[in-house]
Amino acid sequence: MKNVLIPLVLNLIFMFLCSGCNTGSKTGEEGQKCFDNNSCKGHLWCIDGFCVDILDYPDVDPADSVPDRESNDGEKPDDEASDDDENGENGNDNPDLIDECDFSVEVTSKEDLDSIVNCRAITGDFIVEETDLEEVVLPHLEEVWNYFSIADNPKLKRIYLPKLEATGDIFGIDFNTVLTEINLSVLSYVRGNMVVWGNDSLKTFSLPNFQKADEGVYISFNESLESIDAPMLESIWKFFDIDHNDSLKSVSFPVLESALLLLVSRNSSLETFDMSSLHDVQGVRIVLNAQLPTEKAEALVDQVLEKRSFLDYTICGNKDGEECDFDWDDLD
Repeated sequence: MKNVLIPLVLNLIFMFLCSGCNTGSKTGEEGQKCFDNNSCKGHLWCIDGFCVDILDYPDVDPADSVPDRESNDGEKPDDEASDDDENGENGNDNPDLIDECDFSVEVTSKEDLDSIVNCRAITGDFIVEETDLEEVVLPHLEEVWNYFSIADNPKLKRIYLPKLEATGDIFGIDFNTVLTEINLSVLSYVRGNMVVWGNDSLKTFSLPNFQKADEGVYISFNESLESIDAPMLESIWKFFDIDHNDSLKSVSFPVLESALLLLVSRNSSLETFDMSSLHDVQGVRIVLNAQLPTEKAEALVDQVLEKRSFLDYTICGNKDGEECDFDWDDLD
């Protein structure tokens, strides 16, 4: 029923808006034409070529009306607009954007999200925990200086942070049981730990521009997760832990060079991994991955030993390998 009503509601909106159109009004403002890249000023949404304040029409879901990426005749979609466009060099200036929102944010509702939609940086914490939100969408957010956490949101399906580049003490996405989509296309740096834990419906986790974590990376207990890739990740200062992801089949970190300890354990479906550049690591534990060929794990150890004279490692419980007989405390 919702999909039937949306076009009718939109048509009524556009008829109302266009009734007041005049040749002297400015592109990008409410009721006027969108910019060439399908964006508008401030919090306005571009729908069918016109700028609309969705907050005035709560029955309309903007996600159902955003133009498809392939329908823009080669133009960049709004989430890929350049910084020059955003800053007005091509006539698309957005005076509502705020360089630094100098506070911490604890989101409990859609209204809380709307209040920070124009923030480029949040200088305190950003916390979205135990809400009824179905999506977290912040198209302009570039940096969170301190604690970043999206956790325990039972209805959350989508996280869309296409400009987020860096976070502070911790980056956590945890126990969002119906989460299926995460867009972190430019995230490159986490000052503390990255923790992705207990997201039962998440099937892929991709970080195309992620380069460095100053503490550890922990990706664990995501029961539907099938693939993890970070093609630009170079260094993890402490632990790199991929543990107990029951559906995980492939892991790809082709340029990763260093970590204190690598732990790949209890991923019952894991068949392969790519860590072909890893050489600076003090400990390796590859254990209880029933479908991972033991020779794959042994080849990684040999690769590291070509650069190091000593390596503390354990390989057991993998496919065609010896059984494990050790205290799990040894993995710490």
